[in-house]
Amino acid sequence: MLRIASSLLAAASLTSAASGAGVLDGIYQIPSTTPSAGSNSYRHLRFDSVAALDGDQRTVLARLAAESTASMAFARSVFELGAFSESYAQLTFEDDRFVMGSIPSNTPVSGVTLEGIAIEGVAFSGKAAGDNTLIVHYPAMEAAGGSGNLCRVGGNPSPITTGCFSPTGTATLILPNPNPTPGLLDTDSGMAVYYDYSYDLLLHNSNALSLAKLQGDRKAPYQTTLQKYINFYGSPDYDNEWIRAGFEGRATPGFANDMQQATDSDFSKLDLEGRHAALKWGMVVLKVWIFVVESIEEAVSKCDGTMSASETSIDGWDRAVAAYTGSGPIASAPTNPDEGYFLYSLVETDCRDFGTCSTFSTVGTSMAPLNRDIFEAFSSGRDALMSGDCLAAGQHSKSISRKMTIPLVQGILRNAHALDLQEIQDGWVRGQVAAYASAILPLIHECSSGTAYTLLEDLIRRDIAGTSFEVVKDSLERTYTCLGITCEDVGGLLTVNKNGYEPGAGPCGKNSSGGGNGVTVSPAVSGVLSGPRFPNGTPVRDDGLDGQVINYKDGAYVVRWDDGTIEEFDSHYSEDMQKLGKLSDLSSSGNNNGMGASTSTSTGSPPWDPAYPNPGPSTGSSSNNKVADSKAIFQQEYQEQLIFGISIGAVVAAALAAVAYFLVDRKRSKRYETDTHGVDQEIARMQNATKDDGDDPVDEIHILEMTSDAQIV
Repeated sequence: MLRIASSLLAAASLTSAASGAGVLDGIYQIPSTTPSAGSNSYRHLRFDSVAALDGDQRTVLARLAAESTASMAFARSVFELGAFSESYAQLTFEDDRFVMGSIPSNTPVSGVTLEGIAIEGVAFSGKAAGDNTLIVHYPAMEAAGGSGNLCRVGGNPSPITTGCFSPTGTATLILPNPNPTPGLLDTDSGMAVYYDYSYDLLLHNSNALSLAKLQGDRKAPYQTTLQKYINFYGSPDYDNEWIRAGFEGRATPGFANDMQQATDSDFSKLDLEGRHAALKWGMVVLKVWIFVVESIEEAVSKCDGTMSASETSIDGWDRAVAAYTGSGPIASAPTNPDEGYFLYSLVETDCRDFGTCSTFSTVGTSMAPLNRDIFEAFSSGRDALMSGDCLAAGQHSKSISRKMTIPLVQGILRNAHALDLQEIQDGWVRGQVAAYASAILPLIHECSSGTAYTLLEDLIRRDIAGTSFEVVKDSLERTYTCLGITCEDVGGLLTVNKNGYEPGAGPCGKNSSGGGNGVTVSPAVSGVLSGPRFPNGTPVRDDGLDGQVINYKDGAYVVRWDDGTIEEFDSHYSEDMQKLGKLSDLSSSGNNNGMGASTSTSTGSPPWDPAYPNPGPSTGSSSNNKVADSKAIFQQEYQEQLIFGISIGAVVAAALAAVAYFLVDRKRSKRYETDTHGVDQEIARMQNATKDDGDDPVDEIHILEMTSDAQIV
């Protein structure tokens, strides 16, 4: 039925939920949500819709907390289909006049809910002649009257339908009226027409944005940082493939880096608890992290040096800020720094764990210095884009990307320490290690492929029960300069009482003699700082081919062979050091009286390769160095054998201790997770109670409130 009427859609002025109240107040200019229905009121990847995805993340975490096969399915449904962002209805019309006509884009549409409450939306894409369906996007949360009048269905296990179009009814469309007909009521902006519609409230209310759909424009040529991840994993959709493998408890699909080395993660090795942890952190440090970086790099790439492209660039820049922060902290500064689900909240927690806050205090609501630095760079970068200063915007983009690697490093350090020195080796810690390692290894690979491969083997591919915190810490520290961060940026892992650093876990370059706070320097780091064990010019021989050490760079010895090839030996990889020691011994027992063939053929050139920075002259004569070096090699091999023997005994003892530990107090293994005792049982009760009667939104709210502490900690 077609009817003409004079009523028009009321224009709702949408204002930002964060106005003057959130963590961005006074730091970053928050864009307004779209002004009104009928004025381009829907745009994909808006600031507010991206920020609202922390609602999806919260629901995912609530479901994952049950650690059951069913809860995994519920969580994945929200991840894939969405729940709280960019909701829309697909309405079906049988009227022939509707089917035969076309509907222009951005047409305002209104109707009522089941309770008779007026609801407004917009047909963003319109429709072509011949189609009998129309996609109508719901208004933003603020325009819908807050959380009490929302349509949040999509993949939500407990749909919220109070703000959805009624399953049947009449929709009012405001169509252009370029040629007013005498006798009809019309206005300057168009005329209202009415069509009857029907649709399935649960099947045809969906979401245009979900965590799975949160991606930039992943088309070649790729943005700089994204290309690093593609180089490591071999797939532009690596983040979704990783997360889906976690949900399904299988290996990732054939990941391999640009050196044809396998970079898979196998989630079949993790129990439900481990997969829960991997997914919880992976969605933030692997998924949301790269979206933030993608968005700012895309924004800079669209900058053309004028203000003509500034709006498009600023949209991308704004959505990066939204994804970094999340709607919760944007709307209201949290009283508890742990509140929130995205990177902002992660940094707030790590600040207190690693002593990088303004003070060591664990209370108060002042922002972590790292968050403040990142927000200031966001703000300066936005200003640069607005003025068309592409160079400055690019510099701020790089600064943000570098600073965002800090929580990735801290996450590995925290969990490697728990695995090794605290001997907490349950699925919860293993899952976190998998997430953080998978997030940072592509960046490390660009700095040192050897270091990345070593960490990949130690933290992901092999049994991580044998992980050495000392080796992991030192390996990470050797990449700090390349990553653009410092020891002070990362800080050190504080004790539970926050009265000093855990033994061996202080910031690199510190020692315990100065502060008396338990800070120690890793012996491996001390070895690096004290100078190379194989000085420049050390001769080596392998299968009759002579060579010499020409440099010590990034923790690796560089050897030039007489045939012109270059080979690197990682100083923190025991097999490399044993091999280099044997090659050096072979050279000393050959025909060169221990001097090495390549030394005598250098024709006056320095013993180091001019292509590499010279680490400085070695002290003493070559023969003295060689004798001292042979002793050092012998001592090193003896120590390694001794450590190996001790480690076997330690493993047996640790296994016995683990059994006792498990029986006495298993919950202590979650020392980094806020207590959620009883959540599993309560969620199971709710699911059973609603199995026959359908899900109740009140139950969903109850679950979310009950798990409000299960956040990024």
